[in-house]
Amino acid sequence: MADDKYDNFSDDLGFSDEGHSSETSSFHGQGGALTIGNKQYAWGLLWDIPHLNSEDEKLSKRKIAKEACIQAKNNNANLYLVTSTQYALGSSEYGHAKGMKTVATSLMDRWGDNFLACFEIEGYYYLVAVKDGIILPGSDIRVEDESEARSYINSKLSDDDSEEWSRIIAPAAFG
Repeated sequence: MADDKYDNFSDDLGFSDEGHSSETSSFHGQGGALTIGNKQYAWGLLWDIPHLNSEDEKLSKRKIAKEACIQAKNNNANLYLVTSTQYALGSSEYGHAKGMKTVATSLMDRWGDNFLACFEIEGYYYLVAVKDGIILPGSDIRVEDESEARSYINSKLSDDDSEEWSRIIAPAAFG
């Protein structure tokens, strides 16, 4: 899985924030590392879209990174990554590591910027939803119950403001 289009995890993007340290406790998320072949990929990140101060303000990676740094502190995360449109928070407490690629961005490299996916992996279900190049907050998760995975997929498929998904990937048993 190539991940060239996206930055990997970082713990310092050059912002001075005295309250943010590389040590963390009680990360306000979940997550872990998934091994595919001989590489590890991070999952369970807290994805978010930066909040602009005004409608005129343009996004830059630097502005996104600055917000990521602030939110990392607020969520007890010690790692974050930045794309051209959003950021994600992670924690070494959950097996995330500096330089690690992510499952979600790797799947975007493969399937583009509009898909809904559910994979059964070792007794649990991994779920990710990507719309218009944005990894939707609350996706990039793992659930253990098939009915919860089905419910998640069905809720995304029935969203009133949802345009059609370019690609839907789910276990054959989901129908």
